[in-house]
Amino acid sequence: MKTRKILYTLLLIVVSIIVNAQGYKKTILADFDTYVGFVKAKNYKKAFDYFAPEFFEIYPKSELLKLAEISSSNNSTHLENTKVYDIADAQKIGNKYYSMLTYSMQLYIKMEHERDKTESDKQQLVGFSKSVYDDLYGAKNVLYNKESDTFEILIELPAYAVSDDGQKNWKFLYAEKHTMDMLKQLLPKEVFEKLKFK
Repeated sequence: MKTRKILYTLLLIVVSIIVNAQGYKKTILADFDTYVGFVKAKNYKKAFDYFAPEFFEIYPKSELLKLAEISSSNNSTHLENTKVYDIADAQKIGNKYYSMLTYSMQLYIKMEHERDKTESDKQQLVGFSKSVYDDLYGAKNVLYNKESDTFEILIELPAYAVSDDGQKNWKFLYAEKHTMDMLKQLLPKEVFEKLKFK
């Protein structure tokens, strides 16, 4: 009977440790969802609060905020169907915790054409835009809807959640092919080397 009690107590301790250890993943997901909500609402000032602060050592926050507000003022983009597929176990490196998450979202970009452009000019701009999006996100993930003059882009990317204590206040570093040089400066080598793109 005493042995059963000890085993039962040990089992409860192990389960408690596992549950508490994985609780940070719910916080990462909640913080990521909050960030996405601000982006969808085009509240970039609050959305940028969810970027890892070291990101702004390379790109000043005030300049990025101006660019985001200018690009969203024409209402030509919106996001839908954001999903997080995986949140890796956090690892402590130096004085920070890092956890890679893999997510996807559907991005819609309506083309904005100047009124005096010819149909040929418009098609040239669409072709150029498609080649840029194909390169960034993969040709199989980029569709152009001629009727609505809109690109529909499936984005599937990794990001890193970064925290000082490994439990709360997760900030994000988003990984795209064109940000790899910047990420190499910001992430520890063992974390950076795990980044893979589909």
